[in-house]
Parts: sequence; structure tokens; C-alpha cells
Amino acid sequence: MRLVDRKTFLSLPSGTVYAYGRPHAYSGWQVKLDTCPNGRDWLFDDLGYGALDNESTGDFVDKMDAMLEKGASFPMEFHQTDRDGCFSEDDLYVIMERADIHQLIERLRECLQPC
Repeated sequence: MRLVDRKTFLSLPSGTVYAYGRPHAYSGWQVKLDTCPNGRDWLFDDLGYGALDNESTGDFVDKMDAMLEKGASFPMEFHQTDRDGCFSEDDLYVIMERADIHQLIERLRECLQPC
């Protein structure tokens, strides 16, 4: 894993797995897709609870409420692309390197094993 500044982050290729924020306080993991033509924003897919399959912000909130209040279950969708335009110029980016991604995949495979 490594830490990079915003300028370096924006130059990284689509498929980069990252979290961003400030020292010791970072977001959940996301997959960087393309940097927008304006050179400031980028597209991403969420790997956390934001990957809840939804049609709108209202739908997302309704599903989260249904899980909390009724124990409902909804699928996740990890290819639900969004644009990140809410960032600070001072943000730092934690980048998962190839070996880290392989270890994460192996750990998730272990979760599929019966108890």
C-alpha cells in the first residue's frame, strides 16, 4: 500500500483501488475509473456500503431504512459508477498495490468457505 497526493492520484489508471482523505482518516475503498476531461473530477465504483444497488438517493435511503427497521436484504452492485466532485485539494490517497489486491481477493475467498 502507498500514499500519494492528488496530482499523482489523478494520473493513475482506471482500475486503481484507493481510499482518500486526511492522515489517519480515510474513506472506504473505491475503484478509480477515468479522470474527467476537466482534469479535476473522476469516475469511481464504490466497494463499500455505497455499492448498495439503488436507483436514486431516495431509493438508497429507503433501502437502508428497510434494512434497519425490517431486517431487509438487498443486493450490492459493484459496477455502479458515480463521479467524485466533492474533494479537498489537500486530500491524500491510499493506493492498494497489486500484491495487496491479491491478498484481499484471497481473504475474501476464505470468507466463502463453510464455517
